[in-house]
Amino acid sequence: MKKNTGIPYELLTQEIFQALYDQNLVRNIVVDHDIELQGEATTHQIDVYWKFDQGDGIEKEVIVQCKDYASSIPQEKVLTLKAIVDDI
Repeated sequence: MKKNTGIPYELLTQEIFQALYDQNLVRNIVVDHDIELQGEATTHQIDVYWKFDQGDGIEKEVIVQCKDYASSIPQEKVLTLKAIVDDI
C-alpha cells in the first residue's frame, strides 16, 4: 500500500488559498507552501501560509497545517497547532 505523505492535500490547500490570493477583495501579499516561520522560541514548518491586508493597513496572517487522516485529528495535534500560533 502506498504511504500517504499528505503532500497532495497540502498542495490542494495551497491552490484554494491561491484562488483567494488571485481575487481582488483584499490586497494579497503572499501565498506559500511548506515554509518555515520563526517564532519567539523556535522555527516552525508551516504547510500553507497566506498574508493579506483588507485595506485597513493591518496585515493578517493565516497558517494552515494540513492533516490527511482517515479518522478525527488527535487532540495533541490541535494543541500543537495552538502552541505554534502562540509562538508565532
